[in-house]
Amino acid sequence: MIHQNLMNVGCLLAAISVATSHSIFAAVSPAPTKSAGSGNPNMPPSKQSASPNAATAVCNREEEWESNAVTVVETAVEIYQTLATLIQRSPRSSRMYYDNFLYVAAWLLLSGLQGQMTHTSQTGSEKGTKEDKGKSPSKHKDGSRINLTKIQQGYGGLSVVLASQALATLEKLLEPNGMLETEETQPTPVGSAGFDVTENYTHSQRIFRLLSDLPLTQLLFHVATVSYRKSCNLKRIQKNGDGETVSLSDSATYYDDDDFSCSEESSAAEEEEDDDDSEPILGHWFEETITPPEPKNGKNKGGPHDPEDARNASKSCHRNLDISLSVPDKGEPHGYILLATQIFAFMNDHMLCSPRLRQYTINSLSEHQLILLSAIVKDLDRETARTETGTIAAFFGQTLGQLFSRFSQSLARYTHNLLAYELMSPSLQIALLSHLNVNPWSEEEDWPLLVHPRSLAVLAQVLLSKHRKDSKEESRQTSEAACLSIWRRLLETMIKYIEDPHVAGDRDRETEDLNVEHAQLLLFLFHSLQLMQKKAILLLCAQTLIRAAQAAFSIIPLHDTQLMLLAR
Repeated sequence: MIHQNLMNVGCLLAAISVATSHSIFAAVSPAPTKSAGSGNPNMPPSKQSASPNAATAVCNREEEWESNAVTVVETAVEIYQTLATLIQRSPRSSRMYYDNFLYVAAWLLLSGLQGQMTHTSQTGSEKGTKEDKGKSPSKHKDGSRINLTKIQQGYGGLSVVLASQALATLEKLLEPNGMLETEETQPTPVGSAGFDVTENYTHSQRIFRLLSDLPLTQLLFHVATVSYRKSCNLKRIQKNGDGETVSLSDSATYYDDDDFSCSEESSAAEEEEDDDDSEPILGHWFEETITPPEPKNGKNKGGPHDPEDARNASKSCHRNLDISLSVPDKGEPHGYILLATQIFAFMNDHMLCSPRLRQYTINSLSEHQLILLSAIVKDLDRETARTETGTIAAFFGQTLGQLFSRFSQSLARYTHNLLAYELMSPSLQIALLSHLNVNPWSEEEDWPLLVHPRSLAVLAQVLLSKHRKDSKEESRQTSEAACLSIWRRLLETMIKYIEDPHVAGDRDRETEDLNVEHAQLLLFLFHSLQLMQKKAILLLCAQTLIRAAQAAFSIIPLHDTQLMLLAR
C-alpha cells in the first residue's frame, strides 16, 4: 500500500509540475498575431528567406513540447486511476486505505492548482514582489490580489484535466460510504489527518485538513471564472477566425477587476449592419428558389466524403468532452466550459446542499467571490440577450450551445440555493445586488430600465425571501420599502429621460428601453404590496404622467427615446 501511494504521489507531482511550468511559460510567451510567412519588407532578402524556416522550426519545437506535456499528464492521470481502482477492489485493503489514498490525491491536486495560480499570477510582476516585501503575510493570501487575466493567459488543457480529476476525487471522498464511518462510536478526533495512508483517520479529520490547508471556495471560484473566460475567448476567436488575423493571446482582451465582458457590442452592431446590406432584393423566397435542392441521401456531390476525416472529427469531439482522461485540443472551448459547469455543480451539491460543508461555505464566502459570480451572471445575460433561444448563437454549433446551456443551468442552481439556504449575510446580499446593478437600497444611481432575467431572478429571490410569512416584521417592512424604492426610482429615471433625452443618449443603448421581464417583475412586486402602498405607487404614476404630458407638449418634435418611454 505504501509503495502504491508513493507511485501515485510521484505521478501526480510530475503532472502538476508539467502543468505549472507550461502555464508559466504560456503566460510570459507572447503569442504571434501574424502568420509565419508574412515577412518584414525592410528586412534583407536573405533574412526574409530564413525567417519562415526559423519560425517553422520554433513552431515544431513548441508542438513537440506540448505533445510531450500532454503525454505526461494523461499517463499520470491514467496511472492514478488504475491504482485507485486496484486499491478499491483489492480484498486486502479496507475502505480506510482507499479513503486515505483519495485524500492524499485530492490534497496534492488542489495544492498544485493553488500553487500554479499563485505562481502564474506573479509571473513577470517584479514590481509587485518588491512592494509586497514589507507587508504582512495575510495580505499575500488575499484573493483580490490574484491576477486572473495573467492566469488566463497561461491556463490550458493540462490544468483542465487536473482540475477535473481533483473534483472527481473530492466527490468520491465525500461519498456517503466514506462519510458514514463509525464516528458515532469513536471518540471525537483531535487534530487533523496526516499523510500516512496506513493510519486510521476519520472522515472529519481528512476534510478538516483539506479545508484548513486550502482556501477551497476561493480556489474553485477562480478556476471556474478563468475556465469560463477562456471558453468565451476561444469562442470569440473561432467566430473571428474566418478570414481575419486574431491574436491568440488573452492579454488583448480587456477585463476589469470587478467585471469582465466576453461579448462584443461593436461587432454585433457591425454584423447587424452587414445583414441589412446583404438582404436579397426579392427576399428569402427568391434565394430559396434559385438554390439547388440537396440530394435525398444527404451526401455532398461536390466531392467525395472522407471517412477518415469523420473518424478524426469524432475522436476530437470525444477528446474535448472527456476532460477526466484526455487533454482537450488547443483552441477548443468545449473542455473549459465543461469544467466550469462541473465546478458550480460540485459547489451546489456538496458545499451548499450538504450540511457538513454548509457552515464552511458561510465562513469562507466573501465579496470577492460575489464579484466574480455577478460578473458571470451579467455576461451570460448579455450573451444570450441577442438570441431568440436564450443561449449562444447557432453559429458555434449545437454541441457548444448545449454546453453553455448546461453551464447556465448549473450557475442558476448554485445562485438559487446560495440564496435559498440563506448562506449570505444581509451585507453580502446587498453587495451581490450592487454588483448586479439592481440594489434597491441604493439611492445614488438611476434605476436601470433594461435588466436581464438572471439578474431579475436574484433580485426577486432576495426580496421574496424577506417577504415570506415566517419572516420577521422588520424583514417584511424592509422588503416592502425596497419595492416602493424600485418603483419610485424607475419612474424618476423614465421621466428624466423623457424631459431630457440627451441624458439617455449618454448612457449605453442597453438602458434605453424597459424589457418585458422587468415589467412583469414590477407588476408582481406591485401586487405583493399592501393597499396603502399600492395607492402610493399609483399616485407616483399619476404625477409622472402629468410631468410627461407637460414635457411632450413643450418639446416638438419628440425624439425616438421620448416616444418609446412615453409608450411605456
